[in-house]
Amino acid sequence: LYDKECSLPIPMLAIEGTLSERGNVVLRASATRNYRVPSLNDLYFRPGGNPDLRSEQGWSYDVGVRSEVGRKDVYKLKLSASWFESWINDWIMWLPTNKGFFSPRNVKSVHSYGIETQASLWVRLAKDWRLELNGSASWTPSVNVGEAISSGDSSIGKQLPYIPRFSSSVTGRL
Repeated sequence: LYDKECSLPIPMLAIEGTLSERGNVVLRASATRNYRVPSLNDLYFRPGGNPDLRSEQGWSYDVGVRSEVGRKDVYKLKLSASWFESWINDWIMWLPTNKGFFSPRNVKSVHSYGIETQASLWVRLAKDWRLELNGSASWTPSVNVGEAISSGDSSIGKQLPYIPRFSSSVTGRL
């Protein structure tokens, strides 16, 4: 409950199962309803808050696989990859105004989808030495598929601002 409103139920269905004992290969899938109420900043931040915002709502789906192999106290390798897809109505996005500040607006419909991958490895180099490497990469098209907000709106069919289409990271620790 918030204000004088009652949020919608947020159901989720998930399944996970082992595909192979060799390599500890696990497949998982889920579907969930999305619902996000505008935050206090979205509604009332000064300057720029928008008390007329509607709540975001939609559906998300994903399917992924992960694997883990290794030898105790020698090394461990973990790999995972997943596909996701979200259809969100009334996406809340902060955009610049012609008055010099940002203000949130509802984007009619957004389609966000992509692939995420992760890998991690640790190797024992000596009794008190261990090397750890972690990496991730993602491809995340997030496209405005709704209607134009104004006659000059050219954002339809384009990547949303603040959401990178490609991202990756690599870290290491000794």
